[in-house]
Amino acid sequence: MPRKKTPKGTAEIYQLHTSLRDIEPAIWRRVMVSSHADLEELHTVIQGLFDWEDCHLHCFETQIGQFTSSMFDEFLAENPEMHSSSDVLLQEVLPRVNSKIVYEYDFGDGWEHVIKLEKKLSPEPGAKYPVVIAGARHAPLEDCGGPFGYMDLAEIMKNGPKDEDERGMLEWSGEFDPEEFDLARCNKRLAGYCKPRVLERLPPKKKSPGKPKKEE
Repeated sequence: MPRKKTPKGTAEIYQLHTSLRDIEPAIWRRVMVSSHADLEELHTVIQGLFDWEDCHLHCFETQIGQFTSSMFDEFLAENPEMHSSSDVLLQEVLPRVNSKIVYEYDFGDGWEHVIKLEKKLSPEPGAKYPVVIAGARHAPLEDCGGPFGYMDLAEIMKNGPKDEDERGMLEWSGEFDPEEFDLARCNKRLAGYCKPRVLERLPPKKKSPGKPKKEE
């Protein structure tokens, strides 16, 4: 089983693009995360990005193996090919720009998130990470039947219900705009999810000493 390695060098900031498979138009988020974050922390980030409630199993598919939460004792015992997601760092599974991994949440609905490393950046002094910088469309609702169930629901919301079953779906879902993406709200939610463990808090930018005063 892989063991968590000591982070290499100073943390870089990874610009990640995360999109949900099998949904058109695409639902995606762009987020900045420390390269020293482990996959358990990335799981928390994704839960915040897509407003999931963290009430189902999940796993990561990477080029070095499959990973899930160490809290899923029975699941890990029944699946020896799975390893603890707290034992591997982001810089290990996304070593190069354009590297990709897949995160699946809720094996029943099958929400598959494709996570791509777009850029490696230097951290900005005084900044806090993670932070969302862009996105598109409202996140799916928990337990709505996976990508195709969500697209059916979005279609009903757009065109109105045709029968009693579709009216029931609308009553269950409540009111929301499938095309809406609120960046400020997404960042507020993400901060709430990640509050117990800030992934990277950088020191403030040093003030320049300025010019010495002339003696009178």
